[in-house]
Amino acid sequence: KKPIAYDYLDKFIFVRHPFDRVLSAYRNKLEHPFTDEFRRRYGRKIIEKYRPYATDEAKASGADVSFTEFLRYIIDENPSKFNNHWQRYWDLCQPCQVRYDFIGTAENYAREAELFVRKMNITVKFPEHEQKTTHESSIGMGSNSVIAQNHAQCLRAGLPWTSIFQ
Repeated sequence: KKPIAYDYLDKFIFVRHPFDRVLSAYRNKLEHPFTDEFRRRYGRKIIEKYRPYATDEAKASGADVSFTEFLRYIIDENPSKFNNHWQRYWDLCQPCQVRYDFIGTAENYAREAELFVRKMNITVKFPEHEQKTTHESSIGMGSNSVIAQNHAQCLRAGLPWTSIFQ
């Protein structure tokens, strides 16, 4: 496809580290959701497909999807059926089609938002922003980190961890 210029607009995007994004989607939509909507819509399908001996209660509620089951779903499912919380950036934001003027990261939001404001020559007062997740704080890199634990879980299950980001 030919890139879309939109030269008359200032185009920007803030992205998140893929590991943070997948883990956050799992935690926020399936592990500790605000509503049961995602458990009903996705959790039940995930349990039905990836848990051979699931209880009738688990199949009905979709309430106890494991991170490994969620990763299997992301790896196996057709991306066109993904919710935007775990949809791939290149499908959701079209970075190959849109010539972004600025790409910032959630991990450096405060610093990069200020840079963006200067670059665009605009005046904005940002509200106080509580940093909820960063690559270092939410997933860590040590052997006890969430990433290390889930990576080990994927290896035990025979899942190619990196395939969810290809």
